[in-house]
Amino acid sequence: MAYSTRSECTEGGGSCKTGDVGLVYLRARWYDGYLNRFISPDTIVPDFFRPQSINRYLYALANPIRYTGPSGEVPCCPSQYVPLSAPFRFVISPIARQDLDNVQWFGDTIFTHYYGSWYDYSGGLHAGFDLGAQAPAVVWAGIHGTVVYESDSPDAFGPGLVIIRPRSARYVCEYADRVVLYGHVGGIPIKKGDDVLPTTLIGHTTNHGGSGTRNHVHLEIRDYYDFYGDASYHNFSNNNWFYNPAYHLSRYDMNILIAQADRQFKAGNRSGVWFVAGIDENGRPIGEVDSKGNPLRGDPYMQPFRIPRY
Repeated sequence: MAYSTRSECTEGGGSCKTGDVGLVYLRARWYDGYLNRFISPDTIVPDFFRPQSINRYLYALANPIRYTGPSGEVPCCPSQYVPLSAPFRFVISPIARQDLDNVQWFGDTIFTHYYGSWYDYSGGLHAGFDLGAQAPAVVWAGIHGTVVYESDSPDAFGPGLVIIRPRSARYVCEYADRVVLYGHVGGIPIKKGDDVLPTTLIGHTTNHGGSGTRNHVHLEIRDYYDFYGDASYHNFSNNNWFYNPAYHLSRYDMNILIAQADRQFKAGNRSGVWFVAGIDENGRPIGEVDSKGNPLRGDPYMQPFRIPRY
């Protein structure tokens, strides 16, 4: 009976057949052409967020039209990119819980009405989350992805801006159709083209110098396909959308942000977490109140899922 050793197969850089036995070694697993299935399991621990991967005897998630498996382990895409099969989520918050000391929500906050000219590009609404930390605190990527832009001197997001396109944690060719902007960061150690993990350091919080602002990172989520590779607002097409980060952060991290919002609201620091209910006769915003007329801390989930760019 003829046979081949594993080392002989591996040296060829691809697959090889074991002669009379009929087994094929595909760099990490043995395949039986008679049974039309692998007879050894995938050596990589399954991704439990994808039910197909739990069956470790499958090839390319049982979808060889969409994926290939040149390594015999992690499925890859035959083309450069394919869209994520589910909306991306932050694995961790970009600001650690112990550093967080201020929040501004996405949407129609009191703050945006007092500094309206800053928000002309988003129709006078706050187009992301501000996560405040005075240290200055470390800012993490919070996601798996690839840096598509970084600059130490952008126009409106100074002193530094990083833009990351999220991707799948396991399938490196699956990218989101959105990008995450991290504005007002300093000490940026990464460059365009770098791959990042959730715990990759992307900089630290700063104060961009505006009156009434605090050290923070501005977290903004936009469409990728309208992004032209530049940080300027004018290099995003007019049909670009801004997405509410509340739907991309985990419920655990959102609960931490909501608890912080409650603390600052009770302490009288309300402008970033108090939504506008109307405008008085002097043109000043009126905050939301409950049935008894008491100020009502805003619910980030009650703001739009997305808003258009203006």
